[in-house]
Amino acid sequence: MDPSASETPSPDERDAAIARLRTARAEGRLDEAELLMRTQAIRNAGTRGEIVRVTAEVDRRPLPLASEGRSWDVTLFGDVERRGPWGRQHNVAISLFGDIELELQEASVGTGEVAITAVSPFGDVDLTVPDGTEVDANGFTLFGSKRVSVRSVTTGRPALAVRIRGFSIFGSIKVRSR
Repeated sequence: MDPSASETPSPDERDAAIARLRTARAEGRLDEAELLMRTQAIRNAGTRGEIVRVTAEVDRRPLPLASEGRSWDVTLFGDVERRGPWGRQHNVAISLFGDIELELQEASVGTGEVAITAVSPFGDVDLTVPDGTEVDANGFTLFGSKRVSVRSVTTGRPALAVRIRGFSIFGSIKVRSR
């Protein structure tokens, strides 16, 4: 054991340990309640060893999975195009003066469900999903159309479920399978 572990920590050492905890909170390794509890433990720690015990386990925690949280794709005067693997469960795509084209052929999400909010006031929203995907399409278009044309699931439970909320004023919303 390190002989300095039994020494009283300095205020700078306490501050550095609390900063490490705040970083872990920002990275998603701690929730707010745990941050507060561990911060208090550091303030009350009588030895350097106690501070090490409060922070060491947190440093070894893995970062949250990419499938947690939201992904944002935003453009003002351009198109949003997304293809390839999808790691997030909730996706938001916004294009003020352009189209949104999303393809979920390679989607692989832990829960098998993807939520998409697509907003394109002056453009189209096009979504392509794999055959057999369960689709729940809601939203509205004012001077356009909304069309959902997907092949249904033939056996058992679908591998992927997509919940899309599409909004357009001067454009169409189309969902199709391939």
